[in-house]
Amino acid sequence: MDAPVSPLARLTRSPWAALALFIGLTVVATWPLLPGLGRDVPGDYGDPLFVAWAMAWVAHRLGGALTGDLEALLHFWDANQLHPEPSTLALSDHFIAQAVPLAPVYWLTGNPLLVLGLAYLAAYVLCGFCTWLLVREVTGSAAAGVLAGCTFAFNPFFLVWELSHLQVISAWGMPLALYGLRRYFEHGSRAGLWTGAAGIVLLNLCAGYYMLMFPMFVLLYAAWEITSRGWWGRARMWRDLLAAGTAALLATAPFVWPYIQAQRRLGFARSVDETTRMAAAVEGYLAGMEPLIIPFAFAGLALAAGAAMRIGAARRSMPLLGFATTGAALAFWLSLGPAPSWGGETYPALGLYGLLQEHVPGMDALRVTSRFGIVFLLFLGVLAGMGGALVARLPKAAPLVAALGVGSMLMNAPATFPLNQALTPTVDVRPPAPYLTPGNTPPDVYRYLSSLPPSTVVAELPFTDLWYNTRYLYFSTFHWHPLVNGFTSFFPPAYTERARWLVNPVRTPDEAWRALESGQATHVVVHAGAWDAAYVRELDRWLTTRGARSHGAFGGASVYEMPGFSSQPR
Repeated sequence: MDAPVSPLARLTRSPWAALALFIGLTVVATWPLLPGLGRDVPGDYGDPLFVAWAMAWVAHRLGGALTGDLEALLHFWDANQLHPEPSTLALSDHFIAQAVPLAPVYWLTGNPLLVLGLAYLAAYVLCGFCTWLLVREVTGSAAAGVLAGCTFAFNPFFLVWELSHLQVISAWGMPLALYGLRRYFEHGSRAGLWTGAAGIVLLNLCAGYYMLMFPMFVLLYAAWEITSRGWWGRARMWRDLLAAGTAALLATAPFVWPYIQAQRRLGFARSVDETTRMAAAVEGYLAGMEPLIIPFAFAGLALAAGAAMRIGAARRSMPLLGFATTGAALAFWLSLGPAPSWGGETYPALGLYGLLQEHVPGMDALRVTSRFGIVFLLFLGVLAGMGGALVARLPKAAPLVAALGVGSMLMNAPATFPLNQALTPTVDVRPPAPYLTPGNTPPDVYRYLSSLPPSTVVAELPFTDLWYNTRYLYFSTFHWHPLVNGFTSFFPPAYTERARWLVNPVRTPDEAWRALESGQATHVVVHAGAWDAAYVRELDRWLTTRGARSHGAFGGASVYEMPGFSSQPR
């Protein structure tokens, strides 16, 4: 236990104080996100804008349902992108777990960027705090919990490499699930068991990756506890586990079924080549050791102490050392993908993930196998906490352990948290004009679109550039009309065929026109700043000679109404 003479040790034993600590550390690590809430975009204008749109969609539909609009629930998955494809929310993460608690903020402010920023802050805070709960429960040391929480919440994976993916940063359900299960096995707490089940459900609803990646580690943990305690014959325990597991499955199932239907309809799956390209490399781990030198040093201390002790003594001093070590090794191995690489050479015969991809349902939908590295970082934090707990037992050493945890956070936090980073267009067009800069005030063109009838379906040009499309999605939150455009993890074949012709409409004018018709577009928005004036005139001629009627220019964008659709602003 922490030294009783230490004020810091006494303070950090309080969960509320620990929560406040991780709130403060998150503010420091993400500065200046806090003063820019509601205005700034964490990371870049790519995936985070998609996340802002998705969370706004969830809050928008939930708000409609609460006001008696049953259509909002019946068509919840039919998000306003990739029209007329059904269930487009089920082609990527839905962000329900992140969006629902923050829905009142959206209803009160209508500000998707405020919701996005708060969700980022909450993800870092909860990753740190839930890991603190787990490690304090396992080791009895609150200071060790601070070290572990800082390791898991503030690392290069979350602060740099995966910064644009809120779903990846929202990994706090992992330590929460293990914490609850530990409470059950150690103290017989059924409340702990249901906390663990809730952690699993919330993790599932935070990220589809984790729903597929983490169950094997939960099963490994349960088997480890049952075996070490000799409880395989305990009927009451099996009844409890069966009840909690069934409840978790039933709670998750309604959010999985739309994905199963989408997979059956579209047949999407990742190839071995894709997962190999997106796997971690041994060199990547070696490069990542330097900023995590403090956690690695404490983890090494725990492993060395465990090896030096007799098995029984190690189990008493550092319970779950073997499980954490096994979990870290398994996560590391899986993160290397189907064909681990080292020194520029690949070794397919050593790939464990390939077996999962081939034999476990759903695993062929994962592309970025390096994300198993996040599970590795959780277990690194647990091992570091065990080493920190050994040191914290020394007189007055607990504050040092906690301070080193904070030091690890400072080593990994960027000097300035990246905000509002523009991305280079992916097709041959100019960067988006200033009026397309995300903010809480819609540009004139989107304000005008919001005045059009509900039957309006919008196609925006340029059509195929990914980073234009994320902006289209974001600004659609101000009018909520269906978009023929979209941005997602899996593009339906019909969209891909449509994009083939709309990437350069004046080159293949007839095919491009049919593509607009197949998308059931009623209005076309042309962002003129994406091309030179001559090309914009060609676009105008392409549209108007086929019967499209100009609604005029709104800032840097022009709106055209497709023939056969008569609209009057609302």
